[in-house]
Amino acid sequence: MARIAMNRVVAWLVTQTYSRGTLYSETLARQYMGAVAQAPERLGLPSDLAKVSAFEQCSAAELERLWQVWKTAPNYTERNRQTGNALSAGMGCLLQYLRYRESQSLRVRRVPRQDTNPPAADEQDNQPASSNSSDTPEQPIRLLRQFALEYIDKRPKGGVLWVIGDQRLADTMEQLRQVGFPFTFKPRGGIASGWRDAWWLKEQDSITLPRNTETEIKLTREPDPDTVAAWLLTQTDAEGERYQAADAQLYMWALRTTPAKLDLPPAVIQKSVFSCRTPEELKQHWELLKTALNYQQLRAYTSIFDIGVQCLLRYLESHPANAGQITAAAAANIAEPDPKWIPDAEAKNGSDIDPDAVVAWLVTQPNANGTLYLKRVVRTYMSALTYHSRKIGFTPLTLTKKRFLLPHARRA
Repeated sequence: MARIAMNRVVAWLVTQTYSRGTLYSETLARQYMGAVAQAPERLGLPSDLAKVSAFEQCSAAELERLWQVWKTAPNYTERNRQTGNALSAGMGCLLQYLRYRESQSLRVRRVPRQDTNPPAADEQDNQPASSNSSDTPEQPIRLLRQFALEYIDKRPKGGVLWVIGDQRLADTMEQLRQVGFPFTFKPRGGIASGWRDAWWLKEQDSITLPRNTETEIKLTREPDPDTVAAWLLTQTDAEGERYQAADAQLYMWALRTTPAKLDLPPAVIQKSVFSCRTPEELKQHWELLKTALNYQQLRAYTSIFDIGVQCLLRYLESHPANAGQITAAAAANIAEPDPKWIPDAEAKNGSDIDPDAVVAWLVTQPNANGTLYLKRVVRTYMSALTYHSRKIGFTPLTLTKKRFLLPHARRA
């Protein structure tokens, strides 16, 4: 979707009043938007989530989901306090702007229905036979609703059908082109789209498809790994504890890399689990992967992979009409987890954990006071553990790497 222009938000915000009944000043509005723009880099989020900007969310629901993910960051409260609560206030203002823009889009979309009167009976009889049926204009609308895309239909007034979005909708539009609806991209769109990037379709450009219940068009989206990881941070595991960012990042990495290590035909390995669009399809593909002869031998990898598949199943079950925007090829863009956290296929019980890996993880966690651990303090802890363990002949860091990697196993 098109990126939200910060200047537009500021220009709208200075016309609004806040709790005291006075208008926002331009300085205050820019301060709020600046705090929101800098938040992804300042919050303690994994690299893949740190690239997601609030100004790339095109609906109030998407922004609310992103805000919930940000609140799971260990330093969210501290960062918000440092900005004088400008971060939370800015997110609230941006949320109001998106709700206002959605209300305007809905108002524009309802205009043709209010102004268009049904033709008289004698006019219906004089319609040319080439128009086929009244279902023709609803065919693209039905598909757009399946994709949960924002559209503005001006065809009843002699205009075109607009779909709001930028070049990231190219894959979706190619699918629509293949079924008879060749949309054309136009930067900055037009008046009907509010000068936002959009795709347009003329009535005469579309092809009338036969309505056949056996060959009904069903276009769904492949799950986006970034979206699954962000959604997972808002969920809890079987023990009722919320998933951590490191867990989600590691599970998505395992889903992407583990199938290539299995002893299976290339045709099976090349199919990504992210290409499964329904829970049934994912379960069937999972059972096929389990037939690999080395599946049990690679338990250091497949144990994490199994948990990742279960998380992906939960996501597909909770999103029957999946509205992700990135195909399975986008899985290659997920940031690699810390190499020290990647399991060793030859690791055995009793292998030592690198204290540096413990330090790297612990500095991202809050202590009893709610603040992050300092690296020098954590290193002092690890040095003390190492020193005293040698005195008594016991190494407390001698654990299985699997138990260190999986917080759920640690809690067990």
